[in-house]
Amino acid sequence: MLSASVDVLNHFWRLDDGLPVLAYLFFLGLSLGLSVVLKKSLWVAVGIHWGANIAIEISNAGMKTTGHDEASTLILTGVWARLFLVLLWMQNSQVKDA
Repeated sequence: MLSASVDVLNHFWRLDDGLPVLAYLFFLGLSLGLSVVLKKSLWVAVGIHWGANIAIEISNAGMKTTGHDEASTLILTGVWARLFLVLLWMQNSQVKDA
C-alpha cells in the first residue's frame, strides 16, 4: 500500500487529472509492488513499467485525442486491478504450496 501511494505521488503532474487516473496509478503501483514481492527482483517491475509506458506511447502515437478520455482510463484501471488480483492469487498459491 505504501509503495502504491508513493507511485501515485511520484506522478505529481497527474494529481489534478481526477479519480480514474489516481485509481489507475494506484493499481499500477500495487501490481508493481506485488510483482517485486513475488519474484524478489526489481527487474520484473521495471519491465512491466517500461512495457506499459511503451504500449501507452504507441497507442498515443496512433490515436490522437484531445483531453482525457475517462472511459479508456477506467478500462486501464480495470486491467491493472485484474493484474493485481492475479498476482495476489499467485502469491497465495505459493504460500499454500510451501
